[in-house]
Amino acid sequence: MIAAFVTGPAARRASAGVMYTYTGNAFDTFPTGASCPPVCNVTGSFVVADPLAADLPLTVIDPISFSLTSAGITLTDGEGQGTDSSLAVATDSKGAIIEWDWVEVGPASNPTARILTENIPGGIIADDVRVGTNPPPLVGPRLGQISNDPGTWTKTAVVPEPAGLPLLAIGLLGIVASLRRSRP
Repeated sequence: MIAAFVTGPAARRASAGVMYTYTGNAFDTFPTGASCPPVCNVTGSFVVADPLAADLPLTVIDPISFSLTSAGITLTDGEGQGTDSSLAVATDSKGAIIEWDWVEVGPASNPTARILTENIPGGIIADDVRVGTNPPPLVGPRLGQISNDPGTWTKTAVVPEPAGLPLLAIGLLGIVASLRRSRP
């Protein structure tokens, strides 16, 4: 009974995961006359429950959470980006991200934002940010971009949230109590 409680949905929310963090290079083109700062580069991160598999072909993933930032705008998983947003990654033999296609479109508002980072060898290699009244998926106009100079990814373990620690303690106490009861 206690084991079922500890391994239930509440424990899943408190479990550790893996965070992948992207840091894009500085934009080198500003089509609308914007400048750096505030329009400098694309940064972002996403969390998945387990490390990405080695030698993963370009695959759409559904992270536990994410955020993508540029030009002072941050788009997160709680904003309902819908069908114009996606995240796909491919990995090498060690599970490191080597190809990606990540686009997030902000909620329909005036203006709407779109942040993109792509590294598809033989295809598009670019980061850009667009903010404006053009409808998704393109949004626009484009504020800043860089092409043919992909950023870098790092991987770190995520520490369980503090709210999960009491749940873990209750589970451990239950195990200890059941062990004591089972002794003759």
